[in-house]
Amino acid sequence: MRPWIAIVFVTLAAAGAFTIARAFPQAEQRLADDGRVTSSPTSPGKTETDKPDQPPPSPKVQDVRIAVFNTTDTALLAFETGGDLEKAGYKQVQEPAQASDQLAVTAIYYSSERWKVDAEYLAQTFFKGAKVVELPPGTPDVDKDVQIAIYLGDDYASTQEK
Repeated sequence: MRPWIAIVFVTLAAAGAFTIARAFPQAEQRLADDGRVTSSPTSPGKTETDKPDQPPPSPKVQDVRIAVFNTTDTALLAFETGGDLEKAGYKQVQEPAQASDQLAVTAIYYSSERWKVDAEYLAQTFFKGAKVVELPPGTPDVDKDVQIAIYLGDDYASTQEK
């Protein structure tokens, strides 16, 4: 075989392997500091400058500072609900109280965007159908240390009647 034919053949084989590897990436291999070869999965269409997909934030639950208010005529509703939430890991930073306005639907207020995920989690797990809203600054009766204020409405009271 002539030498130039061998060079052309090797060059074409290398180019083909490179093209196939780029078209169907499976794993990126890297040489670790200790000399081992490591692999990390890659996905088509992503470049090294792309950021990996971030999982959605999850609620903190543990020690989230809450306040519970009863807007219904059901006696001790805020007290009992606050106790249940403490058992689940939430921290009450003010005594459960009776609110002056009556609500048909439970409302969960978060003090800043940082606590929105936690408020939504409460709405999905403890207070189905509750509306989730940002707490206006300076809301009367809500301590400044409260991260989530829960106003129990008639909808929640009706599920708690025994």
